[in-house]
Amino acid sequence: MGYSELFRLSFTSKNMRKVIKSSQINRFKTISSIEYHCHEGNLPYVYICCNNEWIEIMNLMENGRSVKKGFNLNVSGKMIKFRLSYNSLVAYFPRGKREYAIKAIHDYLIDFFGGSIEYRWKSKGFEAYFISQNLSSAADVRLNLNFEDMKLLDLFFSTSPVLKSVNMFSSIGNKQFNPDSKIYQAESIEIDQFFNTVPNVLSRFQGKQAFLETLRYHVSDLIEFVNLWKSGQAFQNLEYLQMRVGCHEIPQNEIYSAIKVKFVAGTKKPLTHTLPRVHIGYDNKPKTDPITSHTYVVRQSDNRVASIQIQSKTFSFGVWDMTEEEFLRMVDYFQIYL
Repeated sequence: MGYSELFRLSFTSKNMRKVIKSSQINRFKTISSIEYHCHEGNLPYVYICCNNEWIEIMNLMENGRSVKKGFNLNVSGKMIKFRLSYNSLVAYFPRGKREYAIKAIHDYLIDFFGGSIEYRWKSKGFEAYFISQNLSSAADVRLNLNFEDMKLLDLFFSTSPVLKSVNMFSSIGNKQFNPDSKIYQAESIEIDQFFNTVPNVLSRFQGKQAFLETLRYHVSDLIEFVNLWKSGQAFQNLEYLQMRVGCHEIPQNEIYSAIKVKFVAGTKKPLTHTLPRVHIGYDNKPKTDPITSHTYVVRQSDNRVASIQIQSKTFSFGVWDMTEEEFLRMVDYFQIYL
């Protein structure tokens, strides 16, 4: 039986749900994520992602009038009306009951498939009914030029748990995010934006990995970012940051001079920095892009090293779990095996 058939069968009784859960443990382990897909303001379709295949198991629909056809099912202790439409399970609920229905369905999914699976919300817009739902460990958000409700966006992040990853396309000009927004606490953040200050990841990010694409930026922002890290005032958890710019090439010499980089001797081959990605993005790369550079900086607070590489329009910054002394010893050790 397919996942959609098993999911529908699970509603028939508690015993049937227990049988399916116990007999499909190994199969459920192959599920990489369960995703809520919203398109242009519509309510979400729910998909299982397994082996790079998306399988629809249900969708939600708000109805201003009561739905006469269909059947009621107990979902996490709440009665919700369903219908089968073109062999797809559709959940109906009256206006004003979005939180009620979505939370019940999400709780049911966690109980049935397990809480270790990544639950993702993907949206081409920004839907208010997801506020306070704590739906996902990851969120994909698209903010277009006509987006105005920054308070609503702040509310979404403030009422959600700290997300494992945030993927965002932001074309909202220079509208300001809340400086204390929980978006900055996500473990991994991937943002395509017009201005590198919306949101201002280069000064406020508290997570591990950041991947930025921006059309416009200021050289001073990159210099300030490195100096903040060097001083130990910010980015204590940072492992990796990459920023690609769409305008002019990044001035390597100007930045290296301003941040006072150190150098591995030119006669020696430098170490290559790369890490498993916290979240595998749309490019499907399991690891961060390698940084092989003779230039590095040292953090004053704990003597940790970060490699820096500037190539044309790409700035890469990778933190080593080593002090400067350990880093240089490793460089020397590495030369022996060349």
